[in-house]
Amino acid sequence: DFRKYSDLAIKMSSSLDNSSIAISAHILNWELSKKLTFWSLIILIFPSIIGSFLVFYGVIRKKEIRHRIKNQLVLLICVVHFVQAVFELPFTIIYLYHGTVPVASNVFCDYWQILITTLNMATLELNAHLSIERYLLIFHNAFIQR
Repeated sequence: DFRKYSDLAIKMSSSLDNSSIAISAHILNWELSKKLTFWSLIILIFPSIIGSFLVFYGVIRKKEIRHRIKNQLVLLICVVHFVQAVFELPFTIIYLYHGTVPVASNVFCDYWQILITTLNMATLELNAHLSIERYLLIFHNAFIQR
């Protein structure tokens, strides 16, 4: 839960008089970090979505791209990144801008965490498969073509 960490920092700041300066500095760094992350995501989300649309358009227009084994995993990685840019990153941007989760419920936080974890794991798995596939296609092409 993202709310727990910010509440914990505020409680620590109010309950500890001697070390409140160090905790306040930590909170200020957290705020600066949130702002930098927010603006980075705002700047990069639109080119990411546009780039995904261009890849999808290129794949739709050229049939031979879809049928090559070399391109299928790259297309799947593009789909995962598109889903992440459209369905997950807006929640993160809202959280970074307002400082609270968009919907304050445990169900939403669980859904959001599962979505983030699933998309990140899918990207990692697809990249691992892509690396193995590229290795086999380059160094063992005769074996693959049988």
